[in-house]
Amino acid sequence: MAVLPPRVLADAAAQFVLALSLRNACATFFDDRVSMHRVQLVLPERGGDEQVLHGFNERSLTYLRLATVRDAAEHERRTIARCERRPLGIGLTVSHMNSVYHQMFHAPPGWETAHAWTDGGGPVTFVPLVFASAAIGRGKPAQPWRWHGWEFTLRALTDRPWAELARATSRLLLAPCTCFDRFEAHPAPFNPGARGNAARLRAFRDAALQRARRVHALAVAPRVEAYPEGAVAAQDVLYVSRAEGRRAVSNELVLLAALSAQHRLKRVVLEGLSLSEQMLLVAASTTIVAVHGQALAWVPFLPYERRRTAVVELVLNNQKKRFNDCYSVWCKALGVRYFRVAAQLTGGCTGGATNRDNEAVRQNKLLSCNVTVDIGQTVAATRVAAQMTEVKS
Repeated sequence: MAVLPPRVLADAAAQFVLALSLRNACATFFDDRVSMHRVQLVLPERGGDEQVLHGFNERSLTYLRLATVRDAAEHERRTIARCERRPLGIGLTVSHMNSVYHQMFHAPPGWETAHAWTDGGGPVTFVPLVFASAAIGRGKPAQPWRWHGWEFTLRALTDRPWAELARATSRLLLAPCTCFDRFEAHPAPFNPGARGNAARLRAFRDAALQRARRVHALAVAPRVEAYPEGAVAAQDVLYVSRAEGRRAVSNELVLLAALSAQHRLKRVVLEGLSLSEQMLLVAASTTIVAVHGQALAWVPFLPYERRRTAVVELVLNNQKKRFNDCYSVWCKALGVRYFRVAAQLTGGCTGGATNRDNEAVRQNKLLSCNVTVDIGQTVAATRVAAQMTEVKS
């Protein structure tokens, strides 16, 4: 049982805040019906109003609850001595523990906050601040070692191996309580598709790549070549294949044969690589061909500021010929040339959509289906992309 059990706060009387800067704050984690590992911060010394920390959520496009703050009860003050004490805790926003795409809205400002508070060195504990949409243990993995989105969020902040970070996260979440001499959380809104954020996104990317190179240097059996900082691989077209039977290209074998006949093609399955290896691979690439999905969330890691880069997205079009355009927006903001090839559903897949779903929900579910692409259109788009990114000798 938690030494500091969570308490339901009276929202009508609570102070709504967008940042926290606390002294002597104790974190306790609890599970509710929407997600595991929600956090409440308890203040051993009287601090005044209860507080509710909100952060901007890219899924709902509104501010949602991230954490609550309350004073310790009298009997709790006597038991806080049982809590482990640490010098500094940094709260980092979690929208989706498994999604690089969703964490791209939160990891850069989280890195900025942590960088500002840890620049002088010293031990720091990274505390996940979980939106309800994270659904940890409620449809999404409950085990920290499976949280690739959390690893992505932390990589720019530390070069500790992921296994070590996952164990540290588990210990934090399972502890009855953990007290911090100082606790900071500043979940600022951030949109990776905004042109004005390109410099901030690039600074975050560079920090993550620097750490990833250190992690990669210690790998026992690396699966990708770690090119020196700033270097780019030969004129390969990076084709991203899917390991699972979702969002895959049904006629991929024919497509690969056609692409290989015209290009130096490098086919990769990102799920078979570590997160650091994925970062480094994309950072040394110039042209990516992939189905709409997580592979294209790595677009900000292309070396777009040093040379011409391009993306060919194979994306399902709906009956109204509308597309999910998030990656085209990112490419435009970063100066990456973007090409889109419309794909068709394979074999009548519905993605679990029903007649009860509205059009927006239905289209989102259909994105999980396998697709069949037009070989000629895909080859033509890839040819133009490769020609545009080619460096003349």
